[in-house]
Amino acid sequence: PAPPGNITEIKEIKNNAYTINFIASPGNVLKYHVTVKAANGNIINESESSNNNIIISGLTPGEIYNYTLYAVNGNNVASESTYVTLKTPEKVSGAVQIDPLANLTSTSVTITWQKPNEPNGNILGYIVELFSNKSLILDYNLTCSNCSHMIPNLKPYRNYTINVAAINGAGKGLSSSVDFQTHIGKYDKLNKAIVLPSDIIGIDSLDP
Repeated sequence: PAPPGNITEIKEIKNNAYTINFIASPGNVLKYHVTVKAANGNIINESESSNNNIIISGLTPGEIYNYTLYAVNGNNVASESTYVTLKTPEKVSGAVQIDPLANLTSTSVTITWQKPNEPNGNILGYIVELFSNKSLILDYNLTCSNCSHMIPNLKPYRNYTINVAAINGAGKGLSSSVDFQTHIGKYDKLNKAIVLPSDIIGIDSLDP
């Protein structure tokens, strides 16, 4: 039989499982065979189907794979192979891991986080959001590898929440949150003398 054509669609149907659609071979075809290899050459999956739609499991979103497809006719004769290199579609990333907060003062804090264990694609950056009383105060869009960021201009002795999420080609990923309270601020000492009105000051003179 003639070899199958190129892959026309890769679509995720559930976690790490995808449907692979490709152009069918003309003529009498009993089945199709697909081998999927990772970029390092390791075989990820081998599957067969009686039509030009095959379910492949074990794939990761946003990864490049090499696909080898061939057709087999009723006489068990295989066609030449078709070779395709494609990237699986990205989906929003998993949550980042936030480290314990550092350098917490009455007016600032430093937050550090780790890349998601499931990036599900190429991480383009991160969004950091600061909330107080459930109201968004500010947000940052950051690009970093070893990610650490100091947030200044906080109010003393106030409760805050920080959300951090990774961004890839599919958009904003799952957020991780941390709650904290800034320290009590130091009050300025009063250096000015307090002068009371003369009409409320009484001075008694006591004879010895």
